[in-house]
Amino acid sequence: MTATATLQAASGLLLNLCLAWMLAALLARRWLRGDDQAGERAWAPRARAALETSMPAAALAALLAGCAALWAAAAAMADVPLGEAGEAFSMLLSRSTYGLIGAAGGICLLSVAALHWMGRRLPGRDWIALVLLGGFAFSRAANSHAAEHGLFSSGVWVEWLHLLLICGWVGAVAVAGWLVLPLAAERSGAPARYLELLSDAATFALVGIAASGAYNAWRVFGTWAQVGTGAYETTLAVKLLLVALAVAVGGYNKFIGFPDAAVGRTGAMTRITGLLQIESVLLAGAMLAAVMLAAMPPPASI
Repeated sequence: MTATATLQAASGLLLNLCLAWMLAALLARRWLRGDDQAGERAWAPRARAALETSMPAAALAALLAGCAALWAAAAAMADVPLGEAGEAFSMLLSRSTYGLIGAAGGICLLSVAALHWMGRRLPGRDWIALVLLGGFAFSRAANSHAAEHGLFSSGVWVEWLHLLLICGWVGAVAVAGWLVLPLAAERSGAPARYLELLSDAATFALVGIAASGAYNAWRVFGTWAQVGTGAYETTLAVKLLLVALAVAVGGYNKFIGFPDAAVGRTGAMTRITGLLQIESVLLAGAMLAAVMLAAMPPPASI
């Protein structure tokens, strides 16, 4: 891979991971309130505070990644090295729809960070942040191959929904495995309501991902005759394999791990936490494959 392609892939992955984390942080903070009401467990307020702190940090990390992605795009469009892309970057931002959409996404991210710097007492703050993240996700979809038939075409809306669902799933798994559950000590018992909501949300997201993914596959390939053995198809196969493995891990947790934790079986919390971390790594790999696919011309357009 060239330096430009590497920067595109790395910045695109970071953008999606930050979006995933922020969406899940908003959800998890709400889900954890039930555990407070059930017994004022010390770990639940700590988890919510950590998620609160992570929001502006994730928004600013995404903003930096967005700038890097636009810089790499400018270098690729001008066919110049990254170090010589300054003029192309300026033109991209000021004279192209691609740049304007990217800048609008950056404004959404800055607004999310500002909302959380303003404190918790702003009425409807989480809902406003959710709308802003939806706007940022739309900017990602609008700057993808899905916009070939128009900025507000059905392809863009389906890609937007697909991105939100996959980011919601990835983020919920990552937040649970790397932050929430490690704070829930064995002696406190399993956060039953949180695990139930996590399981239901992941199931809902998976159904939506399958439906929107099938539509995207039809849009990209057009007909079965377009399916071959090129780089696009190979990368897509890797992505689907990683998703399938993540589904298998998640299925174990849903039907065995979470019920074991709910009844307090020895070692269940440690086991499901480790499996959630493995699932998050698999899903991050699938996200990287998706970012690489976005940089390739779809078979139907060749």
